[in-house]
Formats: sequence, C-alpha cells, structure tokens
Amino acid sequence: MSQGRSVFEAALEDAESLADVVDAPGVEDVFFEAFLYAPARAYKESTGREIPPYTDPRRPAPTGEKWEEDGDALMRRFPRLWRKYGRRQSKPCRG
Repeated sequence: MSQGRSVFEAALEDAESLADVVDAPGVEDVFFEAFLYAPARAYKESTGREIPPYTDPRRPAPTGEKWEEDGDALMRRFPRLWRKYGRRQSKPCRG
C-alpha cells in the first residue's frame, strides 16, 4: 500500500508484479516501516489520545484460493519473487 494504489491493485491481481517494484528507480525501501505508524499518528492527531490496542479476538477466515508454503510450493506459485528472495528465507526456529 505504501507504494500507491496502482501498485497495490496490481499486487492483488498478480503478486508477482511486486518483483518489478522493488528495484524501481527511487524506491528506497519497499517495506517503508514509517507507513505502519500512520494510523496511530492520525488517531492521536484527531483525538489527542493514543490509539487503543486491538483487542477483538475474532479473526475473519482467510478468503481466496488455499495454497501451501512447504517444499517448492512458493517457488512454483511466485517464480519471479522466489528468484529474488526465496533463497533468503530464514530457517524456522526449533526448540
């Protein structure tokens, strides 16, 4: 979302489109951590209070096509993104 509506909507249609965005000229940080703080900042500016913690225990069920992350599933589903980032995956913690 921090990359704008067109990038967001393209990613909804095809997650692989994000492979083009990460190396685009002028894109310093695709994760744009500061973007995560925008809702809390807006809340405080409009109410004068800190945003309350999220406490709703209900979580909506996932929608869309079910897919796996094990084995080669991610590599097959997102080949362009896998070529860029798949080998960087951290190993799960055991213990």
